Amino acid sequence: MGIDRNLYLGPYAKTTTEVVSKEEDRCGHLPLDTQEKFCSECGTRISDRIYRHKGDAVSFYPEEAWKNPDALSSTSWVGPPEIYKKGEKEYRDYLWLPNASRPGKPKRKGVSNVDKHDEVVIDIQNVDIEAEIEWFKTAYPELQKLEEAFGNLTVGWGFIQWFS
Repeated sequence: MGIDRNLYLGPYAKTTTEVVSKEEDRCGHLPLDTQEKFCSECGTRISDRIYRHKGDAVSFYPEEAWKNPDALSSTSWVGPPEIYKKGEKEYRDYLWLPNASRPGKPKRKGVSNVDKHDEVVIDIQNVDIEAEIEWFKTAYPELQKLEEAFGNLTVGWGFIQWFS
């Protein structure tokens, strides 16, 4: 097992969710004020029944929201992004990249256009960033579902690195 370094240059979407304290009942078979030490149905120790942790205020599952769950790829599919503080609250930012091929994508030279053994220098001074952003926003209706779920969505263009 290794770590892969992933690099991307182009349009992306960012959604933000608040990180909140959560409690999950691991049993649910007995009332909370039971005198039993273990649940006779599932075997859970009653003292371990409530699981307290931090979690995202928004739970989003592409496979439930989109016809093609692979349309956009998140840089955090291996694990959740880092938590950061803003005032007294905690947040996570999720980045979403185009994954499924869609027509109309503006053409530009990329690393797939060069021999694997060549030194790769790609001049991006003439890339039409606005055209790529507009294509992304119109080619991926899935972005609307992200905005509906998270209550926010920012579309940008840039260089993104992540590890998986």
